Amino acid sequence: MAARPGVGKTVVAAQIAVKLAEQGLVPFASLEMSGDELVTRLISERLQISVAHLKDARMTDRDWELLAKGRSKVDGLQIAIDDRSGVGVHDIRAFVRSVAREGKLSGIVVDYMQLMVSKDKVERHNQVSEFSRQLKIMAKEFNVPVVALSQLNRNLESRSDAVPRLSDLRESGAIEQDADVVMLLRREGDQPNELLVVDVAKNRHGQVGEVELAWDGSFSRALDLGEGV
Repeated sequence: MAARPGVGKTVVAAQIAVKLAEQGLVPFASLEMSGDELVTRLISERLQISVAHLKDARMTDRDWELLAKGRSKVDGLQIAIDDRSGVGVHDIRAFVRSVAREGKLSGIVVDYMQLMVSKDKVERHNQVSEFSRQLKIMAKEFNVPVVALSQLNRNLESRSDAVPRLSDLRESGAIEQDADVVMLLRREGDQPNELLVVDVAKNRHGQVGEVELAWDGSFSRALDLGEGV
């Protein structure tokens, strides 16, 4: 799943992790965002408490009420977060193995691929290609989907339509080659009617095409069109 910064890929990844966690444990390697920041977004999405209120400690009486009533929705999430920075694919595999010892896995999330590091003294695109290959191997090893987030090149911002393409995947064409599914995210329109467009640009086992979701940044979530915002 790829996008330019600030579009919402971490928000969508967190929502995917929540759904996967209904079926088992989900190791979430958060290389960009701290564990506290990620938990804040999970609380906001799960309980519909403004993410700004949570971040700035401006909780209202209504917010506290929602937190008290719905805390079990967050406490019960089977999501294990590793927010270390400067880690490589072997560190992530070790983290996943430690979570797998606690019970059945249902998925793995890595946010995001270009923040991983390598000890190999090779060109950066070769390093990212190896990250992609190792995440593919990890999916087979643990027999679960790996949701790998990726940055897109700045090149798309210079185009008139600014619509992401597979060729915009940053630093390596191996990501497109290795992935079973590639989703390119972009935002269109303005609040309160802003859309998150999910372009399924590659799907090895199904259809490709675009899906439009309602963007609700105040609660860190994307919704089906027509669903309450």
